[in-house]
Amino acid sequence: MRESWKRDGAGDLWRRWSTHTQTRNTRGDRESQETACTPSDSGVTKITAFSGESVLLPCTCTNTQDKPKSFSWETKSRRASKDGIYIDIFSVFELYRDRITLFNQTSPGNVSLLLSDLTEDDQGSYVCLLEKTSRFIDVFIKKRIKSTPLSKTRLSALISVPFLVIGGAAVIYCIHRAHKKARMETGKINVENNLYAFHVGIKRKCPEVSHDGHISIEDLRNALQEDTNVEQILRDFKKLGITYELKLLDYLTRSIPNYPTPTEFHISEVTHVTDIDGLHKIWESEGFKAHGNDDEKFSWWSLKIDKESIQAAEERYLEKKFPDRSQEQTDRQELFLSKFTTSPAFHIDESRYGNFRFSFPLNNLMDTYRVQMCGDQDPVLREYKTMFYKQEIMYVVLVHSPEDNESFKKFPRIENSLFVDYEENQILWKAQAIGDDIRFKLILIKEDNFAKAEPVNKEYYYYVWDHVCLAFHLKDVLKFPKETLKKSLTPCKLANICSAKGKCCSYEEAKEILNNLQ
Repeated sequence: MRESWKRDGAGDLWRRWSTHTQTRNTRGDRESQETACTPSDSGVTKITAFSGESVLLPCTCTNTQDKPKSFSWETKSRRASKDGIYIDIFSVFELYRDRITLFNQTSPGNVSLLLSDLTEDDQGSYVCLLEKTSRFIDVFIKKRIKSTPLSKTRLSALISVPFLVIGGAAVIYCIHRAHKKARMETGKINVENNLYAFHVGIKRKCPEVSHDGHISIEDLRNALQEDTNVEQILRDFKKLGITYELKLLDYLTRSIPNYPTPTEFHISEVTHVTDIDGLHKIWESEGFKAHGNDDEKFSWWSLKIDKESIQAAEERYLEKKFPDRSQEQTDRQELFLSKFTTSPAFHIDESRYGNFRFSFPLNNLMDTYRVQMCGDQDPVLREYKTMFYKQEIMYVVLVHSPEDNESFKKFPRIENSLFVDYEENQILWKAQAIGDDIRFKLILIKEDNFAKAEPVNKEYYYYVWDHVCLAFHLKDVLKFPKETLKKSLTPCKLANICSAKGKCCSYEEAKEILNNLQ
C-alpha cells in the first residue's frame, strides 16, 4: 500500500528546499483556507528526455492562482524505488538535493515539478496527487551521444528556479551550448565557451525575455535547428502558461528566402519617442528622467535610420560582396535594399511608443551626458542585454559613467560586440534581420557583380527583426534648454501595434499639442 506525504502548497516547502535543510514533519493533510483548485488535466503523460538535461513534470490547477488544499509527488523511478512501489519524493529528498524545483511560490496553483541533471536512474513513473485527482507521468531517459567538443551548437530547454515579478510567475529558460565565438585580435582567432541563459518574466500579462549580453540570430537559428525538439520547448512553456513569446521560436526555425545579411549601418542620430504624459513630464523637468530600480534607471533611445543611411549601407554591402566591381557595373546597379528594410526599425514617421519624437545628433547627446553625468569624462558603452519579444530582437547598448564601472563590469565593453560598435560619434550596427515581412529574395549574380531583388513566390514571409537601443544610465535629469527640446521635437503617427504606457492621440492632435507647447 503506497503512502503519500501531503504538503500545503507554497512557502514552507520552498524555504526548506532553498536552504537545503529539508526535514520531515508529521504526516497528514494541512488544509489551507484557499479555494480548492480544479486540476487542469489528468490521465497519463509520456515524456522523453536526455541525460544531463531537465524535465518539467506538469501538474497545475486550471486557475494557477488557486491554492490547492494539498498535493504530493510520488515516484517509482529506479533512483527512489528499489522494489517497484511508489515512494513520496519529499521523503527521500536527499536523493534529489539541488535537483528539484517547485513553481508554486508565485503561482500557487502550479505545483509542477522540475527535475534537473537527469540520469538514467531517473527513468520511471511519477504521479502528482492534486486534490482528488492523480496525474501520472512516464519519463523515459535517453543517453546523450556526445559530439566532438565545439563541433556543434547544442540546445536544451530548462525551466529553472522562479524569481518574483509583478503580475505573475517567472522562469529562466536556458540554452546550454558549446558556443563557438570567433573574434579577431591581432590576427588571431580566440574561441570561447559560453553558457547562454534566457530569463523569462511575466509583467503586465506580457512576457519579458532577455539574455545577458549579445547573441546573434544565426546562433539562435543553429541552436534551434541542430538540437532537440523545439516542440518540447513549446510544450514546456505552454504548461507554465507562457505562450506570447513562443512565436519567436517559430519564426527562427522557418526557412526564408535569401536576403542581405549582415547589413552595416552607420548612424549618427538617435530618437526618444514618448506619449502625451511623457511629453509633459519631459517639458516640465526640462530633460529626460530614467525609470526603474537603482541599477536599471535608464532613458531609452533608438537609432534614426533615414533613406540616405539605407543607401550608404547598400553601397557597403555591395563593396564587400563585389570588391572588384568596374565603374560600369557600379553605374548599372539598381537600388534594392529598401525593398528589404520593412521592419519598424526603419519607420521614422511612426512609432509604437507614442506620438512625440525627440531627435538628437548622437554626438550632442553624448556630450551632454558626458558633462552632466560623467564629470566631463568619456561615457562607457557596454553590451548589456538581448531582449526578445514576439517578433522583435533588441540589442541593448548600456551607456554609463566611468564611476559606475564596478556596478556594470560583468557586461563586456561595446568594442567586443560582434555586431554593434561606437566609432567617431556613430553607432555601427551590423543588422541581421532588417525585414519583419520578407516580400523579396536577394539574387547575387557574381559573374556580373550585380545584385537584385525579386518578388517571392507568395505574398510574404513573416520573420524576426532586430534593432539597437541605447540605454543611458541616469541618476538625475539629463537637462536641455527648452529651445533645444522644442527644435528636436516632431509629431509622429502611432503604429498599428501600440506599446505606449500612457495616453496617445492622432497625428493631427499631436501637431496641435506641439504648436501649443509653451
